[in-house]
Amino acid sequence: MGKVKFSLETIEKLRRNKYVVKASENSVQFTPEFKIIIERESHQGKTQKRILSDLGIDSEVFGKQRLNSIFVRARKQAKRHEGFERLKSPGRPKKLTFSSVEEENQYLKDRNEYLQQENEFLKKLKALERGE
Repeated sequence: MGKVKFSLETIEKLRRNKYVVKASENSVQFTPEFKIIIERESHQGKTQKRILSDLGIDSEVFGKQRLNSIFVRARKQAKRHEGFERLKSPGRPKKLTFSSVEEENQYLKDRNEYLQQENEFLKKLKALERGE
C-alpha cells in the first residue's frame, strides 16, 4: 500500500496552523516549538490525539503510522545534542574559486602533497595487514 497523500483542503488547514512550517501533499514540517510541546505533553500522559487537538491539528488526517512517527521523531530529536533545531546538511560541495593563478597553483601543490602522503600511508597499512 502506498503512502497516503494529503488533500489540497488538508494542506491549506495545516499551513494555517502556527506550528506548521511547511505542508505538501506528501509531508508536513513542524516548528521546534511544536516538538517541544508534544514531547512535554506526552510525558505528562496525554494521548497523541488529545495533544494534537489541543494544538489545533486534526489527528485524523495523519493516519495511525504517520501520527505515531511524529511523536517518535520528536522523542529522538529531544535526545540529540542539537535538540529540535533542523540540522543543516553540507549538501553538494561548492566549486572552488581562486582569486589568482598563484593561489590555484598553491592549492593544487598542497592537494598533491596531501594525496601523496595519504597514498604512502595506505601502502604502509596494506603492508602491515599482509604481515610484512
